[in-house]
Amino acid sequence: MTHRILHLVPALEPAGAQRQLVAVAAGAARAGHSVCVAALDRLGDLERELADAGVPVELIGRYGRFDVPAFSRLTRLVRRFRPDVLHSWRAESHHWTCAAALRCGVRRVVLTQHRPEGRTRLTFARWAAERAGLAVKLVVNAQADALRWRRQGWPDSMVEVIPGGVSAPAPLPLTPAQVRDQLALPATARLIVGIGELRRTKRWKDAIWA
Repeated sequence: MTHRILHLVPALEPAGAQRQLVAVAAGAARAGHSVCVAALDRLGDLERELADAGVPVELIGRYGRFDVPAFSRLTRLVRRFRPDVLHSWRAESHHWTCAAALRCGVRRVVLTQHRPEGRTRLTFARWAAERAGLAVKLVVNAQADALRWRRQGWPDSMVEVIPGGVSAPAPLPLTPAQVRDQLALPATARLIVGIGELRRTKRWKDAIWA
């Protein structure tokens, strides 16, 4: 069985959640599902990767949280594409996704939340689900995040943990000693591999000094 899936994201600039979106959308397209991505605010470098995967991208052009013309453009897209599932990425998309689902009669909504902020928007999403009978799933990438949202009132049945992943090329056949030689490191240096944004909130210093 194939599905029609519309992804909503603030922008397509390279970052953790956006890269997960590209991987999920491209994988679903390869599996035969009909997929479309809507960038609410602006496009970005990841648009090309989606195009290469055969995934169409629509720009909504939102300016501010209460941009009525932009919301009208979004609802027109939803009605035209007729998705079975609306999948929102990042807190800035969640309230618009749920509002569009309510307006257009989409019954299934997925909210992917990679950061702890966004409580107000997610509270609205849960309220909308309970009030309108939407099937809403909150996806987080760590058990600690799941525990946080459950403590804030999210039922266990609505929270799913799916760790992040990336499409990686085949590893080079290098030994740790060869890697140290290439990086001009001492033979006793410890090698630590980290994947993610270089942001203070990622706590790279803690990982290095652990």
